[in-house]
Amino acid sequence: MLALNGADDSYVPTEQIDGFTKEMQSASVDFQFVNLGGAVHCFAEPDATGTVPGCRYNERAAKRAFRMMHDFFAEAFAN
Repeated sequence: MLALNGADDSYVPTEQIDGFTKEMQSASVDFQFVNLGGAVHCFAEPDATGTVPGCRYNERAAKRAFRMMHDFFAEAFAN
């Protein structure tokens, strides 16, 4: 499992991240949780800025996240 999170996302409190991490570990899930610095909620949505409070597109974080996602899919669906 790959979880990509804006490190400055005010919608996701630290307690939820900690709870998610503990849940994944207790279930022995192979997972990665990546906090992207300077990114907030909706960071990968080009039209997010100004649509919802706390949402802002971050091109650099989005490009990194999509690279990570593509690498994850390549590994997960390798033949």
